Amino acid sequence: MADAYKALKSFRCQLMTRATLADKEEVSTGTVVIQRPGSIAIKTESDRAVTIAVNHGTERMTRTAGATRRMRGEPSAKGLKAGLDASRAFVTPIFPLLMTTPDAAGKLIPGTLLRAGQGTPTSLDGVRCDVYAFEARSPYGVARFVLTIGQRDRLLRKLDLSTPGPGGQLSLSETFSKLRIDEPIAAAEFTAALQGK
Repeated sequence: MADAYKALKSFRCQLMTRATLADKEEVSTGTVVIQRPGSIAIKTESDRAVTIAVNHGTERMTRTAGATRRMRGEPSAKGLKAGLDASRAFVTPIFPLLMTTPDAAGKLIPGTLLRAGQGTPTSLDGVRCDVYAFEARSPYGVARFVLTIGQRDRLLRKLDLSTPGPGGQLSLSETFSKLRIDEPIAAAEFTAALQGK
C-alpha cells in the first residue's frame, strides 16, 4: 500500500471522518485535492466549523471558523506535509504518513504489534477491497485497526480504529470515496482555494 501512495502524481477524494468518545460523536465531510510535489487543498465541514487548508507554490493559507492565516508556502513535499498538518482533517496520522513519508509502511500501526490478520474481502464505493486487521499495544490498552484497501490500486478506502483512552473507549474512522488519481489538476483550482472559494 505505501508503494502505491509513493507513485501517485495526483490524488482527489471525498473524505468523511467520524470520532466517537463515550456518547459524543463528531462527523466531518470534505474534499482532498493533492498535486505533487507540494500543492494541496483540503476543505472540511463539521457542526463546529468549516476548515480550509491550502498550499500552492509559495503561498499557504488556513481558514477555520472564518479566521484566516496566510504564510509562505513551499512548492515541495514540505508544503504538502504542512498542508496536511494544518488541515486537521484526519482523525489518525495514517493518510498523512502515506502521502508524505517514503518509508511509511513500518510506521502505520503505532505501538507494539500484537496481532495481524486478513478479513473477508468487501466492496466500498463500487471497488473490491481487501480487509486487514491489526491489534497493537497502546498506552491505555489494546488498539484495534481495520484497514480496507482497494484490491487493484492498493489505496486506502476506509480506516477504523478503536482504542481505550483516558476519557473512555475512542472509535475513529476515515472513509475515502470517489478517488481519482493521476489526473491533471488545474493550478486555478488551488488558486481559487487560496482565496477561500
